[in-house]
Formats: sequence, C-alpha cells, structure tokens
Amino acid sequence: HLVDVAQEPHAAEPKIEHFALRATDIDAFMAHLDAKNVAYTKDPVEGINLVQLNLEDCDGNHIHIDFKT
Repeated sequence: HLVDVAQEPHAAEPKIEHFALRATDIDAFMAHLDAKNVAYTKDPVEGINLVQLNLEDCDGNHIHIDFKT
C-alpha cells in the first residue's frame, strides 16, 4: 500500500513515505537480511496477528514486509 503525505517532500528526498510487501517464512527472511548486514526492526502489530520487518532501501525509502503469525 502507498501512504499519502501532508506535504510534498523536497526533490532530494524519497517521494513516498513507505511501501509494504507480504511474505512468508520470517525466520529465513531475517537470516538472509542478517547475512547481508541489512539493518531492520521486527515489530509485532497487536490485534491483527501480524509481524512487520521494517528496513530502508539504498535510497532511504521505508519498506515494511508483513508476515502473518
């Protein structure tokens, strides 16, 4: 999903606040990120049985990957 922002970012900033993907096998995905030294946070979303891994791409765009629990 895409999220609208209240104010247009400057041209040097990313044009989106974040985007999301859905995936399976969170343990394998975290192992892959760890092997590549990619920083991320693991954030449970209470009330909807979902865990998000939040990270940034090389341009600084926020990405979260959703895993059902």
